[in-house]
Amino acid sequence: RWRSDKNLEFVGRADGQVKVRGFRVELGEVEAALRSTPGVRDAAVVADGEGETRRLLGYVLRKENEAEEVDTQQAQLKTWQELYDRLYQQASETGDDFNVVGWESSYTGEPLPAAEMRLWVDETVARLRELGPRRVLELGCGTGLLLTRLAAAGERYVGMDFSGEVLRHLRQYLDTRPDLRHVELRQGMAHELAFVEDASLDLVFLNSVAQYFPDADYLLKVIEQAVRVTKPGGHVFLGDVRSLPLLHAFHASVELYKAEADTTVEEVRRRIRQAERMEGELLVAPQLFEELVRRRPELGRVEMALKASAYDNELSRFRYDVTLKVGEKESAALPDGWVSWDAAGQWRQRLARELAANPSASVGVRGIRDRRVSAAVDAAHRLESAPAGMKASELSHACAAEGEWPDEVAALARRLGVPIHWQGFGPEGVYDAIFNPRWQPSEGDAAMPLTFYRRFTNTPAGSIGDIEFARGLREALRESLPDYMVPAVIQVLPAWPLTPNGKLDRKALPAPDFTPASAYRAPRTPEEEALCALFAEVLGLERVGINDNFFASGGHSLMATRLVSRVRSTLGVELPIRALFEAPTVADLSEWIDRPTHTDPFEMILPIRSSGDGPPLFCIHAVVGLSSAYSAFIPHINVRHPIYGVQARGLSQAAELPGSIAEMACEYLKQIRAVQPRGPYHLLGWSFGGLVAQAIASLAQQEGEEVRLLALLDALPASPDERPEDFEDEELRAAFAADPELSEMFDDAHRARIIEVTRNNLKLRRESEPTTYSGDALLFVAAREHDEATLADAWRPYIGGSIRTITIDCGHHDMLRRGPAAEMATVLGEELRRWPEGGGPAYSEELHGVTVAGRPAGAPERADAGD
Repeated sequence: RWRSDKNLEFVGRADGQVKVRGFRVELGEVEAALRSTPGVRDAAVVADGEGETRRLLGYVLRKENEAEEVDTQQAQLKTWQELYDRLYQQASETGDDFNVVGWESSYTGEPLPAAEMRLWVDETVARLRELGPRRVLELGCGTGLLLTRLAAAGERYVGMDFSGEVLRHLRQYLDTRPDLRHVELRQGMAHELAFVEDASLDLVFLNSVAQYFPDADYLLKVIEQAVRVTKPGGHVFLGDVRSLPLLHAFHASVELYKAEADTTVEEVRRRIRQAERMEGELLVAPQLFEELVRRRPELGRVEMALKASAYDNELSRFRYDVTLKVGEKESAALPDGWVSWDAAGQWRQRLARELAANPSASVGVRGIRDRRVSAAVDAAHRLESAPAGMKASELSHACAAEGEWPDEVAALARRLGVPIHWQGFGPEGVYDAIFNPRWQPSEGDAAMPLTFYRRFTNTPAGSIGDIEFARGLREALRESLPDYMVPAVIQVLPAWPLTPNGKLDRKALPAPDFTPASAYRAPRTPEEEALCALFAEVLGLERVGINDNFFASGGHSLMATRLVSRVRSTLGVELPIRALFEAPTVADLSEWIDRPTHTDPFEMILPIRSSGDGPPLFCIHAVVGLSSAYSAFIPHINVRHPIYGVQARGLSQAAELPGSIAEMACEYLKQIRAVQPRGPYHLLGWSFGGLVAQAIASLAQQEGEEVRLLALLDALPASPDERPEDFEDEELRAAFAADPELSEMFDDAHRARIIEVTRNNLKLRRESEPTTYSGDALLFVAAREHDEATLADAWRPYIGGSIRTITIDCGHHDMLRRGPAAEMATVLGEELRRWPEGGGPAYSEELHGVTVAGRPAGAPERADAGD
């Protein structure tokens, strides 16, 4: 370039030659090698970085291969099936119709509050009942949350699921319900509806299921089958569809919540890019359903709706419901007039006046901002332009929430006595709403091929397949090119970014993530080296260090299942899914694998989960002396908190048994101090274990230690009328049922010692008189057997502080089954987080007796649903 000062300035080479680590590389030569590889339609290669850090980046477009796409679909579905079979195998039957196993927060990893889940269920049931179905097919019936509330009123109800394990659990429950004996359960994939006659059903629905589909093609295949078996005038309902336009806002919200206060904005942006790239679930833009109704002759109308119940979590913020009506085509007519939304709320009065003046009028409100997602959308925008060194906490605090709660907008429509129709589902979380909509006949458009609809979804199966495809490309290039010409990373793109002239815009090619989630530490052993390679393979990363957290690096439960399978096939090690949640780094997982399998399950301190840097939770054994049943808390208590079971003396080998609960408390406190030498302590005990936990807390206080948490799980102080022989068989049966794996280890000698320990503990319980503990206590009550007030009154003479009672809808011996354990863990997790060093107790608000989990950073405060 000839500058105005008459000097020449070197801008760059006109050819594709670059210098990488001292070697001259012709980019076109690398691109040609990529294009010649089977499966590649087109390729581009660019150089990134300067000096010694310069490296090549490769980008490819894949050739379409229908057979490969079907294989990828099936592999994705099979992986989800394996995940849920494992999940339900590890879960215990709750014995009721509210089993919410697997419903966990993306923010905390802990179970979604049971009270919010009940509102979510009730809302969906109400919407389905409004459709008045008599003959119903539910695809993905799961544990029966909806089935058990809908099926009794119908003539026919078929529940399908791909998990044989969950259907086994559900059938056991249905056998206890005479009113549900007519329900048909079938195992199969959502598209396998050949057993259903054409136009024979009123309703086909799938709720919170579409996200497990591998791609748009499979979603359309399922909808096609659902429409075929639905009669004219019937409906196909898709509930809880994840919103593709709000994907970026969702991940921004989650990663800001997870970030430490001093995490930089640049690191948050990296985590968001990684999370979006590794998204394992299907998200759908609402435009897909609008186009589908316009172009499919069998479909007449589509209505999409925001979640309208008074709960605020990710299920309400980033999801929507879709109702497709089979029959004559119709669309929402333009309203008679429009009202503009305003933050001051004047739109409400204008709307009411319009409808009062003309009750039959249709009135639209433009630009309603959804308050539930506004802070997340604001955060996503601010992240785009925030300085790289800015702290995540600063950005979170700057995000503002504004707008309307959708449940309050829906409540306004009910007060006005009119239906509501939502429109405008875009990335800004701003909607139009038509009050009292009118429907008019409409014309359909020409049919379009499947490829037309792919633009409206992501492709989770493709993202996983693309990672493996890219890895194969690098291996193939190494056979034909020298190492310095092999790109450091290859990304598969759905299409090229183009300039206004329609040519490849190389500057717009996405930048890969080379920054590790933590400082890189190389593997130290062959086993760690193999695990690092497997982590990198599944995560699609160039390399993984032994301290890199699988989930912080973009992993999720679906990928965890794939990793477990790869570990099995590569190392010959069978891992439960929970092992990865318990040990999410290579270093931790290697230690987990090498842990001796001959650990005595009857030792006095049982390490249920020994990893974690937070305060440990000590769980005191029940009357039979075993603590292994507390493992039900593992999936639900945050991984930073170790969990230890305290077990009775005399289980492993014959020993003199304690003569009093006071003697037992003294011995157990010594055992606890061997793990945690000084307080503050966090103690928990179920049944008989509650008495011992209270005695330990009292003794620790007397010795000058602080007890920050005392949790009593359906524990009752002793009654002199109790006799050991009345309880022995029942308690033993309950213990064996709670942990069937452990029961397989019992030999006759162990069984005899367990019976001896049980009898002694029942004797100590009958003879004990608790000392007073001056602190507060959490009292969980099994509501099916005990009265909340009676149990609290029984403890008041022995608890000097306050007693906070929380009812759990279960029986006494069901307390440590997965469902009740998950409910209790929500409260326990809150309490563990609310006790930082130097802090004091700060109880959260309650919603129907269950603590509500914290909302994400930047999310607004609001009144609870019960207020």
